[in-house]
Amino acid sequence: MNYYEHYKIARDASWRTILECGITALPINMVSVAKKWDSHCTNIPLAA
Repeated sequence: MNYYEHYKIARDASWRTILECGITALPINMVSVAKKWDSHCTNIPLAA
C-alpha cells in the first residue's frame, strides 16, 4: 500500500469521526470529540 492509500484511509476515518460526533463547524473542539468517545482528556487546553 502506498502513502496516498494510507492518507485516504486516515482522511476518511477522520471525517467519519467528525460526522459521527455531530461537528458542524470549524474549528473543532477536540474535548467534545474525546468526550463523545469516552476518552480521558489530559493536557488538552479548554477553549472558552
